[in-house]
Order: sequence, then structure tokens, then C-alpha cells
Amino acid sequence: MKKRSLTWLTMVFAVCGMLFANHSAAQEGEAAAQSPGQTVTWCLYVTDAPNTVRAFGLDIVYPTDILTFNEASKGELLEKGFGFFGVNELKPGRIRVGGMETGENAIAQGSSGRLVTLTFIKKKEAAPSFKIIMVRDHMQTWSVLTDDAVQPAHLSLIKCTPR
Repeated sequence: MKKRSLTWLTMVFAVCGMLFANHSAAQEGEAAAQSPGQTVTWCLYVTDAPNTVRAFGLDIVYPTDILTFNEASKGELLEKGFGFFGVNELKPGRIRVGGMETGENAIAQGSSGRLVTLTFIKKKEAAPSFKIIMVRDHMQTWSVLTDDAVQPAHLSLIKCTPR
């Protein structure tokens, strides 16, 4: 019992720290191919969640020679809950995303949808390559889409489709 309380307390402190971390802010742009200096959005999607998610954390590595991180926003899977949520750039080329839900608005098993939208500024015309690493908590055992993986994966980062 004591170990479980300590785990939740540790997660609360970690997520709170991310909430207060600084990151750049700018307007969200469309994901269509654009010229350097314009914004482009990538979305982190969940497909058929294999279990309920009350807490998660992960890092996204991106190419700094092609992109500059601008901002992030919650996707529809987090909009009704996850009051403890944060995205920050640990260093150029590495973004940390994490959240925790203490109430009734966890991500239900079997859910699919957008988890987070990430906005970048393009530095040059090139196809960026992303890596999702250090997946933690209730998403730790999920499959992750990588350059050589077969779709679908439980977590995937792809260009956002215009709404």
C-alpha cells in the first residue's frame, strides 16, 4: 500500500514539474507541405488502447536541422480530463510529453484518437524523422510506430490531417 502511494506521489511531482516548464508559443498551422519558416503540425495518435490509461509519459526526438519546436496542445483523448498534463522541450531535438488523470476521465481501454498536437516551424524542405522513446506508466507496453514498424501501432506520430 505504501509503495502505491509513493508511486502516485512521484508521478504528481513529475507532472507538476512539466506543467511549469517553459516552452515556446506560436500559432498552430496546417500539416500540408509548406515552405521553410511556416508551421507544420504532427499529431500523436492512440489506436485501440490495450488498457486504461491514467498516467503516461514519453519523449519524442526530432531533427533540429529541419524543425524547431513551437507549441503543443491536448488532443480529444485528453480534453475532458488530465488536469495534470505538460509538454516541454528538454533540449533542442527532444520533447517530453506526460499526463495524469486522478478522476473519472481516464483514456478507456479500446479508445482511439489524437493524444497531442505538436506544432513546429520548418527550417528547410525535407522529410523529418521522429522517434518515440522512453514510454512510461500505463503506455509502457504499447507498440510504437517507428520508421521500420508495420502499422497500426498503439502510439504513432504522423502529420495531422486538416479538420
